[in-house]
Amino acid sequence: VIKMLAELLVSRIAYPVLLDLCYLSSGAAVALLDTSASFLVGHIYGSDCAGPMMLYCAAYGAGSMLSPWLIVALGESSWDAMALSDCALAATLLLLRAFGAPERPTPEPQVKAQHVAQKAAVEPAAQPRGSKRVPPRVLKAAMAFMLISECFEA
Repeated sequence: VIKMLAELLVSRIAYPVLLDLCYLSSGAAVALLDTSASFLVGHIYGSDCAGPMMLYCAAYGAGSMLSPWLIVALGESSWDAMALSDCALAATLLLLRAFGAPERPTPEPQVKAQHVAQKAAVEPAAQPRGSKRVPPRVLKAAMAFMLISECFEA
């Protein structure tokens, strides 16, 4: 919400101090969102987070490549478009939170047991996925580093 409000105000403010505050709050919000997204991917997928993190970074990189073109095409209204996209994302998340995401069909217990047995036969020496967790001190230090670097980057 703070990021969306800052984006709406940027093109409407004439005072440099207020403009700097909008940029600062928008950058801090982006840093917090990116850090929390990285934390969630690591927390949910554990030691198997490489694939999801790669997809997340690829989407972030694609957005970074497209943003200059959108800014040139939209001009001053690019701030409004960014705020509108944030509003649409927030509304989608609120609706999913309020009404729940659609449930995925779960396989029958027999089918699931057969799949696990087949997978174990193919990969007998493999460790269970997500069995290794990052130590809390290391995770806190990494998140603090990411937050600080994202603040300077954003």
